[in-house]
Amino acid sequence: MARLLRHSMGAFAIIAMGVFASSGCGPGMKDRGVVRGKVTVGSKALNMGTVQFITSDNRSGTANIKEDGTYEMLDAPQGDCKILVMVGTGATRMSAEGMAMGPGAMKGPPGAPRAPGTSGKKAGGPKAPPGGIGGGDGMQMGEPPAAPDLSKAVKVPEKYSKLETTDLTYTVVKGEQTHDIVLNP
Repeated sequence: MARLLRHSMGAFAIIAMGVFASSGCGPGMKDRGVVRGKVTVGSKALNMGTVQFITSDNRSGTANIKEDGTYEMLDAPQGDCKILVMVGTGATRMSAEGMAMGPGAMKGPPGAPRAPGTSGKKAGGPKAPPGGIGGGDGMQMGEPPAAPDLSKAVKVPEKYSKLETTDLTYTVVKGEQTHDIVLNP
């Protein structure tokens, strides 16, 4: 009996190691690099928006553009990539995949079926304390950050926001690298 138990535990350990080694790192998450750089339109730094690198097999990485025009993409897919640069327009922006991004984007069309347990009405229960919900570490969860003031956005030619029309490319390699993105006005 003890021998059978020992063999069972050994087999379980080998199977568990195989499962852990193969989980969480599917084909979309392997072979990633870190890319940092600055996005400019002509000589002017882009002050908001998103940069997305997309490979021919649809692996992608995304980074937000900071007010000084810099970006840091920690999940850039290795290989030859097309680059998209997007700045929101209106309350909702469409990403390269056509998914709505922004306030209310996850509601779906009117009359669409809702997931079980979601009626679309506010849930009852305890209210969050003033100032949001905190974990004691100084971090507060409350209202989402205010939408950026798009009237102050540096304008980006539309061709850079579509996979079919962008002429921006870069080859991502393993490790950290710098790639500045210069857009023609």
